[in-house]
Amino acid sequence: IVDTSVRNTLQVDADKVSLKNPNWHTGLTKLTGEAATALGVNPHLVQPKLYKLLLYEKGGFFKKHRDTEKEDGMFATLVIQLASSFTGGSFVVSHNNQSRTF
Repeated sequence: IVDTSVRNTLQVDADKVSLKNPNWHTGLTKLTGEAATALGVNPHLVQPKLYKLLLYEKGGFFKKHRDTEKEDGMFATLVIQLASSFTGGSFVVSHNNQSRTF
């Protein structure tokens, strides 16, 4: 059950997603390592795991929230925006009373 006053997006479970570009794994490993290092975490101890793919249609949104721990040891959420054509909208990340808008 999804509360559309909090989140209005389509979602695809990880077991239904297939990433076939041969460069995907290399790029994801590099990105994960860079993110872990920036967070002060040993990148060799971090392994990304796809939880779900969110697809936003015109007017879609996900209000400010804190992600719940999906599995033991989870300490962060890595958001990857796939290349697409769009206009308007923004992505805001907040932590410790600081915000950054993309």
